[in-house]
Amino acid sequence: KQLESLLKTAYPLPGGDIAHAAGASSLVLVRNMTWEPALKSIPLDASKGGSSGHLLPVADRLWVIEADRISYYQNGVLTRLSGAGRAARSSRPFAYQGRPAVISLGAHPSLATLQEEGGRAVWAARDLPLGLPAESGSLRTLQAAESKDGLFLFAELCTDDPDRCSITYRQPNQEAWLPLVEDSCS
Repeated sequence: KQLESLLKTAYPLPGGDIAHAAGASSLVLVRNMTWEPALKSIPLDASKGGSSGHLLPVADRLWVIEADRISYYQNGVLTRLSGAGRAARSSRPFAYQGRPAVISLGAHPSLATLQEEGGRAVWAARDLPLGLPAESGSLRTLQAAESKDGLFLFAELCTDDPDRCSITYRQPNQEAWLPLVEDSCS
């Protein structure tokens, strides 16, 4: 049972180690074959914002994206970057063009990709007009995923009746949102 819960939140790392989000407040690295800790747990900043950091494997790094800071694990070393953490009202982090990215849902929605500049985390943002169909309801969640065909946006829209939610999708260069799941609450 313990291994089952560990594997649900485990991320393979180059060299055979595995990273695991241990609860909401630390990251534990374990050896692939022995399950022995590779090093002590790494505290995350869950106490600051009430939510845990997000682990995101991109290329040869495991990014730890928290509300107030950004770190990455690479070649056995955890590097903490100065600068801003994840933007408020942003999506879960995802990989986009080989970098961590989020969609910020502020007054002007934007796609922000993480740049590392001299040990500093900098989010480079560009406008991302959503053009969500008002008749489908209000936005509950928005997420993105990149495939070989480009970036796809996924929106869960719900009407005033909480049991009437749907999931739609589109690529940023398309105007129309297409239905994916008509009733996501059933």
